[in-house]
Amino acid sequence: MNIQELRNILEGVNDPDLGLSLRELNAIEDVSEVNGGYVVKLLLPGPTTYLNSDYWKILLKVLPSDVMDKLQIEITEDTSKLRKRNGKLSNIKHIISVASGKGGVGKSTIAANIAVELAAQGAKVGILDSDIYGPSQTIMFGVENEVMEAETDQHGRTIAYPVEKYGVKVASIGFVIGKERAAALRGPMLSQVFSMFYEQIEWGELDYLIFDLPPGTGDIHLTFIQKMQPDGSILVTTPQDISLADVRRGADLFKQMNVNILGIVENMSYFIPPDAPDKKYYIFGQDGAKKIAIELGLQMLGEVPFTIEMREDSDSGKPIVINENAGYQREVLRDITATMISQLRRKNMQ
Repeated sequence: MNIQELRNILEGVNDPDLGLSLRELNAIEDVSEVNGGYVVKLLLPGPTTYLNSDYWKILLKVLPSDVMDKLQIEITEDTSKLRKRNGKLSNIKHIISVASGKGGVGKSTIAANIAVELAAQGAKVGILDSDIYGPSQTIMFGVENEVMEAETDQHGRTIAYPVEKYGVKVASIGFVIGKERAAALRGPMLSQVFSMFYEQIEWGELDYLIFDLPPGTGDIHLTFIQKMQPDGSILVTTPQDISLADVRRGADLFKQMNVNILGIVENMSYFIPPDAPDKKYYIFGQDGAKKIAIELGLQMLGEVPFTIEMREDSDSGKPIVINENAGYQREVLRDITATMISQLRRKNMQ
């Protein structure tokens, strides 16, 4: 196959998320023959995590095996499509929040696993635990006894450096107040503390910054949206009605503030007994998140089962997505992360 024939085929290939051809996206930067093989360079709207494997699967269907054996795909993100941010956020490509209207639904667990899964895919990832009253990411990542290093710059400003674990840069108010102390703050002080905290963190270059937001729809949420300009948010709930009612409120806040809602994750969807893996017990109800997703016109990202293993891994500071023995639950969380990124790409093109 000559280069022009290969280019012609590539131009007709549709992007797996956007539904537009590479010709329509003007995405083919170069097609060349190098050392007897083919090198295809694509410039695509991001995020580009998972795109190499997605395009590889597509091309396997349209190109002969002898071409695929000699093919190399190089995908670069089109940075002209990114939001422009200032200060310490200027080198962060995508900001995603993980939120819930109600506490205790496993929001921090989902946020930690998403961050670690993205890092496992080769992305540069940070996570900021902004739940000032109940920080938990230090536990999720097993860094309770670590300290965020800090220094004073030439202007007298404090600069703090996140702790890194599992390839993720972790910053949490838990590093500051300690696990034994209560953050006794009135509402108006929360946004001030939050602003001061995030403005002092030196993240460096990141593909993703995951924000673990506190429950509710209060001061920190408003400050976060106004100052951070997130690219999207996901909502975490359990199937029970009391949790779903709060998800409606959370969704309403993000819609009012023009934040893209990437979808809903249902956590603790059902329980699978270790001694009866073929059985499912819907302890908190069934299909609650599916119904609310249809009602609100949102994407259902996935249902995460409730298992003893996930609880043990979270308590021991090891997100379950890196537990190779976790089986189905691990795959569910990886699929949720991939679907979330696909949704973000679609929203960015609207």
